Amino acid sequence: MTMQADTLAPLPCYSQMMRRIIYTLSALQAVLLAVAVLVSHRFATVMAGQPLPLWTALVAGLALSALLVPALALAHSRAHQHLGMAMALTPLAGLAGVSVYLN
Repeated sequence: MTMQADTLAPLPCYSQMMRRIIYTLSALQAVLLAVAVLVSHRFATVMAGQPLPLWTALVAGLALSALLVPALALAHSRAHQHLGMAMALTPLAGLAGVSVYLN
């Protein structure tokens, strides 16, 4: 019986690696989101011909980055880490889908 329990135990560093991957994906997406907000704000300013307030772009960016908070929260739970990984990958998958659709 103990032999079977030992074989079903996860690898010792699996949880820590998964947590680091979730952190890395979330940080990458936060940086890319900040760049996208600044570029789209600059584009909207050029198209409108007048300076638009930066706070509107920052609020939109913060609202979108709030989607990463559950992924970071689930990164600490061993039982729900895979859901956290899926939530961390969802914005990138959505961006890839929109990119493919537009091209």
